[in-house]
Amino acid sequence: MMQFGTALYKDDCQSKEILEFIEIMKPGADLSTESIDRIRKLTRQSASPGRSILVYARLFFWGFINYDQAIDDLTGSMDLESFNRLDAFERIEISSCLGPRLASKLTGIDIAEARNYRDAACDDVNVDFAVDFESDEIWCYTPPPTGFFSVIENILIAKFICRLQRKTFRLDGNFHNWWRYPVAFNEIFPNTFDLHDSSTDRPVKYMQWKVARDIMKAVGHDVLKYFSKFKLDEYKKIKQELATWLNDQGDAVELSAQSAVYFIRGGDKLLLETVAPPDHVIEDDFDHIFKFSDRFMVLSDDYQMAEGFRHQYGASKIDNITDRNCGGYYAMSASSVEDVRRIVKNYLIIASVKYSMSCPSSNLVNSAHWSNQRLEMLHLSSTPILRYSYL
Repeated sequence: MMQFGTALYKDDCQSKEILEFIEIMKPGADLSTESIDRIRKLTRQSASPGRSILVYARLFFWGFINYDQAIDDLTGSMDLESFNRLDAFERIEISSCLGPRLASKLTGIDIAEARNYRDAACDDVNVDFAVDFESDEIWCYTPPPTGFFSVIENILIAKFICRLQRKTFRLDGNFHNWWRYPVAFNEIFPNTFDLHDSSTDRPVKYMQWKVARDIMKAVGHDVLKYFSKFKLDEYKKIKQELATWLNDQGDAVELSAQSAVYFIRGGDKLLLETVAPPDHVIEDDFDHIFKFSDRFMVLSDDYQMAEGFRHQYGASKIDNITDRNCGGYYAMSASSVEDVRRIVKNYLIIASVKYSMSCPSSNLVNSAHWSNQRLEMLHLSSTPILRYSYL
């Protein structure tokens, strides 16, 4: 599935346009010729291509829109100026779904640059970070009070920016400002993140999350390659701390060596922000992944949604391992340790399998993929981009 990461804000000029796209492509909708024509018309009429162009690009990747149609629809609206207005992660998706040659033809960027965007999140980057440096200033960061792994992603962005700027990163120790879960943040992560000590005699700059987000949205593919290496290193530590915490709760994740998983994000994401691949795309991917795995599992934040997928795509071949008490993260009260345990366990399952069909635009899945050193990326049609993040 493809998700737009953050909610559609009232002042977002594309909100109405995006909602029209999603109405056409809501789960179970028939993507008829008439529906595709409506999407093409919306694209041609768009005054400012942005998130709606991502839906268009994914439809192109799935084969609902052909090359000549894309040329007709996007020439003149998808140019170099509009491409540069997209954030870095959106440029990755455009270059991946349209392909470097078509992306280059439509935007005017060099084809080598389009290929660099497509490959920006590869994990084969050899970078040595100068972690031991004398910093003249501490930058203290307060994350926005968002979901569990959205908080983690935002913290990593801020920490990375401090690394680039050669500043000392510290995390705001006033957890009530941003952490909404019943387990103390530093109980789950006792070692990965250093907290701000107000007794320091060094100058302190308080870093706002919107500033950090905007900086990362504007970076080029060269910095994204550094960011990839940084995230791989950080998530090794994060995964270990979360596994230790879950084990202390009397739980653990045990999977077969050739296990595979498909995570479905439901709850608040289901109708507002999620665009599901067509049935035949999912079915083809299932047939492909069944050949490699010895156990295929469906996992969700919503038990009933996972159960529906299991019956739709092969009840005899798919195990629904979702906790029966899960009714969507949006509906979850997050008022108990058990709620946190479910979130962490879902992450660790995806972070431990060998194969994943899960869409990484859910921050839980995105974090799990970066944490999974044994994950083998199969060439799947439902998820053309297996490592990227929405801020």
